[in-house]
Amino acid sequence: MHKDVEIINEEVTDFAFAQIKVLNLRHKKHNGEWSNVLKRIVMDKGHAVAVLAIDRSTKKVVLTRQFRSGAAFDDDPWLYDLIAGMIEPDESPRDVALRESEEEVGGQVEIFDRIGNFYNSAGTCTETTELYAAWINAEHLPSYGGCENEDIEVVTVSIEDFLTLAENGGLRTSSSLIGAFWLKSNLNF
Repeated sequence: MHKDVEIINEEVTDFAFAQIKVLNLRHKKHNGEWSNVLKRIVMDKGHAVAVLAIDRSTKKVVLTRQFRSGAAFDDDPWLYDLIAGMIEPDESPRDVALRESEEEVGGQVEIFDRIGNFYNSAGTCTETTELYAAWINAEHLPSYGGCENEDIEVVTVSIEDFLTLAENGGLRTSSSLIGAFWLKSNLNF
């Protein structure tokens, strides 16, 4: 905890995949004074990994398309996204990237760069995502993937179409947008 944040009271409720914390807290303001006590709700659900999977021979990007409950009230809750998954205890982010690539799209990846780490929704959630760029052979991937209760469509698009999706609002997850803008800035195909 940062020295300029004081938790006055914390109530924790456990759910299947997360803890919801109701916090009464205060923090130092920019002028050096302490804020009033604020009541905030924070979801603590662990951390994630995402993979921007690129087929360098065909110049295509492998995406997933799946139902996302956070978008359930939207016109289209089936979102395009990068390969992604949650980090389990005693698992490294790189191991998650490799595991999720096989589980979600049925392919093996070769990680070649760490793009970065970012908060997904820092106003209410502790979750961060570690984002990697990786090579994949997309030639024989299945049309559908996932395990357990996942229902994932495997979608392969040209790099040009991927960037167009990002620019025109077709990508609506933070990892896919960050991946698209990273790709546009860092790779010449």
